[in-house]
Amino acid sequence: MLKSLGFTLIELMVTIAIIGILSAVGLTVFSGTQKNARDAKRKGDIDEITKAMELHYGYFKPNLYAGLCQINKAGAAPGDFDCTQWFPTGNIPQDPNSGPTVGYCAFYDTSPPPPNTTCNNTNTNRYLKSGPGPIPAIDQTYWVICATLENPSGLTYCRYNQR
Repeated sequence: MLKSLGFTLIELMVTIAIIGILSAVGLTVFSGTQKNARDAKRKGDIDEITKAMELHYGYFKPNLYAGLCQINKAGAAPGDFDCTQWFPTGNIPQDPNSGPTVGYCAFYDTSPPPPNTTCNNTNTNRYLKSGPGPIPAIDQTYWVICATLENPSGLTYCRYNQR
């Protein structure tokens, strides 16, 4: 009597199907976890920027917010900015994704922002980048800083000035 030494075609097909289903489920869960991790970083960054803005309230002029990374040292030229006094890394926190229109946005003015101001409904926002210049602008009374989240898609996380 001959013994079979291999797998039948049906056994192989069932095994491959099970592996395919498990892979699809794993990739879906992993993708959602990555989005959640990036969103958690965005929220943490916005909270860190908010704390820095509140910490420097009235630092240069009474009852006004300083521009992000504004410095006030002897001999500093206008437009001279240093983030090392504001953030542990020495840079403005950046969105985990990159691109010219990706980033945290800021609205600022001397009058209160419209209700429910977000990155998507105002044309006066600017994207926070690590380049030169303070954002929000120097000597503002009101500001809003927002991040657009991935999960759920398009939801905006914003923090407002607290005074």
